[in-house]
Formats: sequence, structure tokens, C-alpha cells
Amino acid sequence: MRDALRECAPALEVSERDSAFAWRVAMGATLARGFLEARVREHVKRPSSLEPRVRDALILGAFELGYLSTPTGVVVSQWVDAVKAMAPRASGLANAVLRKLAPLREEVRDARVRVRSGDFEAADLERCAGIARWLAERLMRSLGKRSAATLALDLMDAAPTWLVATTRKARVRTLERANLDPHGSALPGIWRIESPSRLEASGVLREGFAVEDHSAFEIALASVPSRGALRLEVGAGRATKALVAARASANGGAPDRFTCVDASEERVEEARRRFLDAGLEARILVGDGRLLDDLLGDERFGMVFLDAPCSGTGTMRRHPEIAWNLEPWKVDPDAPGALPALQLELLKSASRHVEGGGFLLYATCSALDEENERVVRAFLGSAAGADFERGKLEELPIFAEIDSAAKEQLITDGFSGSSFFPRSKAGGPDLHYLAVLRPTRA
Repeated sequence: MRDALRECAPALEVSERDSAFAWRVAMGATLARGFLEARVREHVKRPSSLEPRVRDALILGAFELGYLSTPTGVVVSQWVDAVKAMAPRASGLANAVLRKLAPLREEVRDARVRVRSGDFEAADLERCAGIARWLAERLMRSLGKRSAATLALDLMDAAPTWLVATTRKARVRTLERANLDPHGSALPGIWRIESPSRLEASGVLREGFAVEDHSAFEIALASVPSRGALRLEVGAGRATKALVAARASANGGAPDRFTCVDASEERVEEARRRFLDAGLEARILVGDGRLLDDLLGDERFGMVFLDAPCSGTGTMRRHPEIAWNLEPWKVDPDAPGALPALQLELLKSASRHVEGGGFLLYATCSALDEENERVVRAFLGSAAGADFERGKLEELPIFAEIDSAAKEQLITDGFSGSSFFPRSKAGGPDLHYLAVLRPTRA
């Protein structure tokens, strides 16, 4: 969908305003897809007989009726015209269904009022954000009602856009020349841009910048090793966090002490290319993070960073497909083959490669306790975790390298104690989790 939107807007010479509206409708309808499809089905005698494009048009129309301020008559007229262009015989059905869905706007509005008041149930979160009921219940249990409410109210809005520098040539002047209105952070190397709709055409992503959430950037900085220490990253993906850490570490003279592991050959090739483009060195390997002993032997590192595969529920503003693609069993701690079992297995494997006095960092982009604190507690209660204890974020090497303003920024954002989980706030960063563990052995 993203690729189609990026290609269609320039080809059709769509205005910046209309392009932004198309993104809003497409992303929002994807987030609320299952909820909206169920409402559409309530008003169709034979839902299985709906032609797929007609069904999709009705879902998109239902989103605009329920979550945007476009007048009802305009929504109905425009989406009936869309259906008529694809399947003329279905235009009458589309007109009838969309008119029956008109009360959805009031339902959503009332649910949002209750959520804002703090006196709400999981069904209100379901309507407010269009997410599955089971997911609303899990978010309430994991985050508490107040933070779950903030998250749900925020999900229909675009995530803030932050750009990080991944090469030495990346400078804020490049962003200013592209009219992206950059605003810096107290942390060096990251800028928020207020004109994300101009980003694709600006070309800056080919000039040493990458899109990264502010919380993810902070976690990448947290994984910077001590000077002279070796760093291992498991689940490195395209290596954005590794590049951030390598650039920060390069300032201390140790860019070639990085080892990255990922299970995907495609992602590893991309990571190698990006390190090469950045003028940095790293050993980037294809391998199963559960079998690090086979890949690395008895090699140990001063900083071991596990960026664990997870549900991604902390990033649903950027990845709305998660809301309905995720199945409940995938985050069940007791289900074989589910994410928590995999995360624990990876954490145990990574722990065997931490040298005495080093750090073991466990990170996810999940908002669910099942993938965060419960995994860490399970690890510490296992034989593999018997020689580990919780460390403190303030002990991480990066705290000795940054200035007082940057330290204050990290602490304000939640870097205190043994784990980081950003405080949920309107328009704030994604919900990334980080736990610090340290070996008790020398």
C-alpha cells in the first residue's frame, strides 16, 4: 500500500494536500480494517458475495464516516461513485450500506469522550482506535488504563517523523535546503521534521539519513559499547540502530569492533551496503540468533544487544497492519512457537556471549508486558539467567560520553532504573522497551 501511494501521487500529479488525505484514509482504514469490515458485514445479506474491490471501498468509506469530519452526504456520494466506477451493479448496495453506517461517527465520538475521561472499557478502546477487542484488553493490562487511553487516542494520528544521520556527510543543512523544517533534539544526530509529506521527493534518504523513531534512537545510543569493547547485535535487520551506535562509537575510535547477526540474507546484504556507504566497518553475519554458539563459538562481547523480533504493537501508528494481522496466540507466553518463547530463547542464546563486566540489553518495540517484563523475569528465573542481575541504565557507557543536556533528555524520557519504556503522551514517540542486564560473574 505504501509503495502504491508513493508511486501514484507523482504519477497522477496529486496535490500535497490530497496526497496527505489519501495516506490518512489508507493508513486509518488499515488500522481499523477488522473492526470496519465487521460493521460493513452487519448490513450485507451475503457478505461472502461482495466483490473484493467493493468491500474495500465500503471499508474506506466506513473509515471516513467514523473517524474523519467529512460531511456524511459527501462521504456517501463519493464512495458510491467509486463503487459505480468499479462495479456499477453494486452502487445501490453501497449507497444503502454507507447510509446505515452513518451512526458510526457518533459511536466513535462517544467512545473517545469516555476514553478521555478515564471511565471506559475495552469496547471503547476498540471503537476509539478500531483495534481488536482482545488487543484493547491486553493493552489495558500491560499499560494501565491511562497510558492505554493515550495510545488509543493517538493511533489514528500520524507518528512524528524523525530522521537520523547514518553517515558523516549527513548534516542538518541538507534538511534545511530540502525545506523539511528540521528541529533538533538534545541528543546529537536526530531531527524531527514537520513536513513529512515532502520527505519522499526531497531525496535526503539517499544522502545519509534514515527514518527512525526518537525512542528507538535512544535505545540505539544505549547500545554504544565502552571504548575498546566489542559489540554484538542480534536481530540487526537493516542495521539502522547499529549504524547509529557505530557513528557514536566511531567518535571514540572503535567503528570496526561491531558484529551484527540477522537471520535474513536480504537484510544482511542491505546492512552491509549501508555500513559501506557510511564509511564504517562491521562484521555482518547471516545466522539464527538461537544458535549463536555455532556461529560465534565462545567469542564474548562487552556489549550484547538483542533487538528481539516482536509484535510491533508499540509502533502501530507507523505499521497499522499489525492491529489485525497479529493473532492472540502469537503473544501468549505459554504457546509453543509464540513470540515470548522465541524471545526467551534468543535472550538465553545471547547471554552466553557477554563477557564479565559487560552489558546484555534486551529490546522490543512491543507495548505488551508479555513480550517485555515477563520475558526478562522468565530469563532471570532460568538456569541461563542465574548468573545475571538487572543493571542500571545510568551505568551504560553512553552516559559518560554525552553532555548534561543529553543526559537530562534521556532521564526525562524515562532512562532511569533498570528498564526504559517511554512515558505515553499525546504526539509522543513509539513505545519501545529496553532492559539492562549484567553478569554477576567476573
